[in-house]
Amino acid sequence: MKQLLKDDTRQLVGNSRFQKFIAMLVPSALADWLDFVALLVLAAYGWAQGPYALAAITMAAGLPRVLFALPAGTLVDRVGAAPVLVASLFVRAFLLLGMFYFATNIYALLAFVFLKSSVSALYVPAQQSLLKAIVPEKLLVKAVGIDQSIIQSAKVIAPVLGGSLLAIWSPHMVFLLAAGMFGVSFLFSLSLRSVPSREDEVAPEDGKPPNKNNAWAELKEGFVYISRSSALLVPVTLFSGAMFAIFLYDSLLLLLLSQIGVEDKQVGIVFGALGLGGLLGAVVAGPLCERFGSYSVLIGSLLYGAFGSFVAGFLPLLPFEIAINHQLIMWFCFGMAITLSSVPYSALLLKNTPSQMVGRVTSFGEALVNAARLIAPPIGALLADWGALSLPFFAASGIFVFLTGAGGLCWFVAIRPNRTKATT
Repeated sequence: MKQLLKDDTRQLVGNSRFQKFIAMLVPSALADWLDFVALLVLAAYGWAQGPYALAAITMAAGLPRVLFALPAGTLVDRVGAAPVLVASLFVRAFLLLGMFYFATNIYALLAFVFLKSSVSALYVPAQQSLLKAIVPEKLLVKAVGIDQSIIQSAKVIAPVLGGSLLAIWSPHMVFLLAAGMFGVSFLFSLSLRSVPSREDEVAPEDGKPPNKNNAWAELKEGFVYISRSSALLVPVTLFSGAMFAIFLYDSLLLLLLSQIGVEDKQVGIVFGALGLGGLLGAVVAGPLCERFGSYSVLIGSLLYGAFGSFVAGFLPLLPFEIAINHQLIMWFCFGMAITLSSVPYSALLLKNTPSQMVGRVTSFGEALVNAARLIAPPIGALLADWGALSLPFFAASGIFVFLTGAGGLCWFVAIRPNRTKATT
């Protein structure tokens, strides 16, 4: 078994197209977080904008990923993943170059953020579709684990790198650097233009061939396919529900830390522990999926999330303070709980979706997650204001418990019987 895993790893790492894919992914993932840190610093410190402006930036970054996700996924499936990926990287580099020259006030900045986020809605489904096209089916879980590990690493490294650069550079110079990094990703993506899509077509319900001349019909076909496939609908629902639970308290973590005695100078260390825990969660999820199955790991991550959210919410109620070194261990484990579900979720989507529909399926999931990102924080703030700061954390824990039970029930009622039929 160990020898087989080594052979699989060697085969994946030796895949020249996968190497080019990783070379494209790394600078793009870093640039995504670098420019976001820079634009928040520019608005808050450079222009002394208030909370409404910062909220407007968050909306401008998140709303297009909800509005345009489904059309973007349809475009990926119609045109092909490689050309859409290449074009999205080029346009994002161009827009960041425009931010360097023309983002001189909050209104221009918001316009650029909205346009860049609209183009980013194309990138995720194209990236996932391309990943499935270049990796053999048996190596898909391992490839997804590497993909998610890089993205989580960028979330840890980019804010630290951005903060260091902003100490000596202006935010506009960071925009220029991010534009250059997207440019590097664009150059690597050119070597992936020749990657063909797999030829496994979806068998239509009515026996007729899919209508390739009608984008609306293709979009509707994606909805119908997801709604009739429990192997897709259940993971999408569970993961988007988990993200909603996390976003209930995500923006309240700073307030929680202040209530449990974490000093200002220690906040960065705590968030570093969260980030490293998230990175480890993405790294270990792949081997766990190979050992226990992606669906089992997804359900286990929900139960882990329920426990972590409950513990975090209970901390302000303790009659004593926990030492910071003990807290760092706890926040590290909490960070693992946040990201442990991302690898099994992505693996389940890619493995259970025909190549010609990956764009539509992944974009449907992205739309739900980004909708949760916009809706949940105000609800969490209302809960904290109405009750206590612990309430959003307890609510999230309850959601996780419900999702765990619902996911287990769906396994026995819908998913497992279908798998049994498929093997008989």
